[in-house]
Amino acid sequence: MYSWLALSDSPCYSAGVSAVLAAAAATSLMASSEVTKRENRPSMAEMAMWGIDMRRDDELIRKYMFEMEDAPEWVVWFMPDEGDEEGEAKYYHLRLLADEGFLQETGPNGCNFRITNAGHDFIGMMRDEGLWKQMKIRASTVVPRYGLRLLFEVGNAIVRNRLAELGVPLD
Repeated sequence: MYSWLALSDSPCYSAGVSAVLAAAAATSLMASSEVTKRENRPSMAEMAMWGIDMRRDDELIRKYMFEMEDAPEWVVWFMPDEGDEEGEAKYYHLRLLADEGFLQETGPNGCNFRITNAGHDFIGMMRDEGLWKQMKIRASTVVPRYGLRLLFEVGNAIVRNRLAELGVPLD
């Protein structure tokens, strides 16, 4: 099971990375010349064989952003335990959020996350249950597997339209 750690309580990340790399190297796939020929970078097919689900789940995104906002410190350390599927899914989704600029992964070795200004804006839209549902419905109407940035922009457009209806000038 995983847990949020305050940055001041975080263990040495480099030890965690070494353990993860050692475990990966011990697997037959990582030890095979097929993988090592490509600079130890597994392909998507190999990762699928390992059982790593790389599908984004918007409800998990929402849940983890709320957890980040409710964390006792503004920078939190997170690294899943080896074999912890829920923790691995959480880390994967945190990295997706960092990819889009809603979180920033900091520190010399990563795994320290903070919410960015855009992330706070996104959380604000996610907190409104009706807006959240509209965002997902409208984005999926255009493209079945929409990206996080599009979801954010759709929410922004809905909010701007609501403001315009109230007579608030936006330009």
